[in-house]
Amino acid sequence: MAKGEAIAAITEILAGQGLGRATVSYRLRDWLVSRQRFWGTPIPIVYCSACGEVPVPDDQLPVVLPDLRGQDLAPKGVSPLAAATDWVNTECPKCGGHATRDTDTMDTFVDSSWYFLRYCSPSYEGGPFDVAKVREWNPV
Repeated sequence: MAKGEAIAAITEILAGQGLGRATVSYRLRDWLVSRQRFWGTPIPIVYCSACGEVPVPDDQLPVVLPDLRGQDLAPKGVSPLAAATDWVNTECPKCGGHATRDTDTMDTFVDSSWYFLRYCSPSYEGGPFDVAKVREWNPV
């Protein structure tokens, strides 16, 4: 029996015994990319009511997290960064209007999985690494 058929059969048995029922859950989050925490790599997106989701321009990177030492970081149903309103409220890089920063941070695999590329061009200042040097030196 295929997995989908097995799930349907088990659901039918449980429903027939009054022990469960089929349901759909939309509360799934992308657990591999975002985390609701006060540390990590900020997601470089701002939300503007006029422009929508706007990437932070390269000249404003990296986005630096606020210093939250001494703050109440107890869970409140939102990311702890949401409490840092001075940091969250910002200007839209596209239209200059009011915008808010994304208050989730990227999972550690995002900010720790590329650093080896920097070894190919440690003095490069035009981005995180020089693509031409990476092509020249990798794979090692």
